[in-house]
Amino acid sequence: MSIESVLNNQELTEELLDSDYFENSQRLPKTHIDPATAKNYLQTSIKEGLAKAQEGLGRLRAIQIEAIINYAERPALKIQNGDFETPRLAYWKTRLEPHRSIIRQAIASVGRIELKNHERAINFAGTGWLVTDDVIVTNRHIAQLFAFQEGGKFVFRRNDGTQKLIKVKIDFLEEYLEDNEEEFNIDRVLYIEPDSGSDIAFLKVTRVGDTKSRSFIPLATKVDTRNSDIAVIGYPAWDGNRNPLEPAKMFELFGDIYNVKRLQPGKVMSATGSRDRGPNFTHDCSTLGGNSGSIVLDFETGKAVGLHYGGEFERENYAIPVTIIEQRLNDLLSGKLKISSISETPVIIFSSPIDLETVDNETPIEFEDTPCLYHWDDESLESFSLEATPFPAVNTQLPISGTGYYSYSQFREKQFGLPETIKAIEEIGKMWFQNHRTGPVIGIGNISKNGGGPVPPHQSHQTGLDVDFRLLRTDGARIGITFRDPNYSLARTQDLINTILNNSVQSVKLILCNDNNLKGVKPWPGHDDHLHVRFSK
Repeated sequence: MSIESVLNNQELTEELLDSDYFENSQRLPKTHIDPATAKNYLQTSIKEGLAKAQEGLGRLRAIQIEAIINYAERPALKIQNGDFETPRLAYWKTRLEPHRSIIRQAIASVGRIELKNHERAINFAGTGWLVTDDVIVTNRHIAQLFAFQEGGKFVFRRNDGTQKLIKVKIDFLEEYLEDNEEEFNIDRVLYIEPDSGSDIAFLKVTRVGDTKSRSFIPLATKVDTRNSDIAVIGYPAWDGNRNPLEPAKMFELFGDIYNVKRLQPGKVMSATGSRDRGPNFTHDCSTLGGNSGSIVLDFETGKAVGLHYGGEFERENYAIPVTIIEQRLNDLLSGKLKISSISETPVIIFSSPIDLETVDNETPIEFEDTPCLYHWDDESLESFSLEATPFPAVNTQLPISGTGYYSYSQFREKQFGLPETIKAIEEIGKMWFQNHRTGPVIGIGNISKNGGGPVPPHQSHQTGLDVDFRLLRTDGARIGITFRDPNYSLARTQDLINTILNNSVQSVKLILCNDNNLKGVKPWPGHDDHLHVRFSK
């Protein structure tokens, strides 16, 4: 939600100026903002515009004042004992108070999805809510943290290190200053929408010993028109990675209290949303990362109008409309929703596999340069620090023509390595081709630049020992893919890893990739769409 939308709300703006909100705010002293200065800023913004109000204050001071205004306009109300705190301003108090009992019912049916045995020590994945008595709806990107498709069903992932299954629960409490829990097991993953569809998933919950006091939340028939009042209920988590430039705003909105249940009122911004994101609508509630999977509630009727799945801080948030949720749920419960099994079919790439071993690398290849970012002081990757390799030795470029591989021709300046690294890649390509005479071929990305050294925005690829290999697809297309995509081939990618490890030219120190179903890899942020191979010198 932008400051402009605040100033466009004449009713709230007038209440802010007429009230003692600024004088009595407990947040003003923490940001060293004078109440008179804050009110003057608001008055100037209304009369002469935002730029004029910021003039003379400096951007940081303006951000802090805007944060206080945002806190009043789109609060994140703490929930305790199943009830939400009373808003300071009459604007929201008069809107929410008449529907408190309805909102309380919805609050009871929203839970925090929690994990155990995750290899990255993730214990809080996001939010989910009861869409039937025993079905939880949440986001696809949450479910993919602990489950994946295997054939025609979905199964729980294992911790790559311990091989223990990841256990999933939903806790309907986790409220402010609440030590008790009300946890229930997620026993099955019923459905995860393909990456090409909406960000939605359904989970089976077993409510052992539950009195059914937490009833499912009914679905509305449609998303109402622009500017209709709504509220998000979920578990906003600290989100400094996504909002690194807005610490003052995050503090003002959430009071440095995260991971607990909140009621976050706001309005629908657009009932049609953004075309490039598929069917969705936008809203301006104050949300953070942990809100993924939150209900978007019409608090007057107590019915769900959408499923929150993401947003852009200080701009807009996105939600899946209730019509999509209802359609998928009805198809799931009726048995019409079929889970297509991902099959491994032959890929015919070479017109004459006996004679044609050289791949066309001159044709432009679709490629996104995914940065390989590392924390060099992390104990778990202590041995992954820069090698003492003389950079001048990084002087051999991967040939544009080769057996069994293709390269990203538009990134040729980043395909230099040590001579033995290039030889290893060439041998891996030949070994691969011998076992895959009709394809697919291996995609080779970043190695190093000529002479070595930093390759922004990467923090590796400096020594001629790091090589990026694309994950393999079921269809053989020369385009990027993540391990969550339906066209991703786990079997072929594992085969590629085995081939890399078995090359006779250069031993392998480490392979990074976030698919924990692969053997011989370690997870690391930024590695959903490629294998990062570190060869030994």
